[in-house]
Amino acid sequence: CLILNAAMLFIFGKFTGKKNLEEMTFKDAIIIGLFQCAGSFAGISRSGSCLCGCQVQKIHKDASAKYAFLLFIPAVLGAFVLEMGGIGDLFLDTQNIYLYLISFIVAGITTYFAFAFLKKIIQKGKITYFGIYCAILGILVLIYSSNEVFFTRPFLVVNNTYFASVSL
Repeated sequence: CLILNAAMLFIFGKFTGKKNLEEMTFKDAIIIGLFQCAGSFAGISRSGSCLCGCQVQKIHKDASAKYAFLLFIPAVLGAFVLEMGGIGDLFLDTQNIYLYLISFIVAGITTYFAFAFLKKIIQKGKITYFGIYCAILGILVLIYSSNEVFFTRPFLVVNNTYFASVSL
């Protein structure tokens, strides 16, 4: 899916638009939302697919960036609500609660800087750089996954937890 994500960014990243957020129509919102649905597949960037939808609908790149970041909020809140059932278990694990808190803070900080960086790329009209990154990562994942030991050797082991896939 990372390679598909790269292809979408290369194709739709070339589109230019002049519409601002106030000029968007209900049709624009529906089409952009459908593009964002592609982000539910592992390896497809939610914000990247949203930006592609904005470009198809001729939304200006600055407005596209703002809209993609605004759509981040319901996506995260939706995921949070879906995971609420398991959150209670985290608080029962009082021995590691500080690790969860540190992870939450680090995730918030890195998300802020990643969005700031991506916003600069979008404003400069260089969304294809993100496509290049996705293509390279997709090729590396394909090479690694074609190896027979893909399921026997994880990418990362933390506290006896095995992480055997890459998802962005």
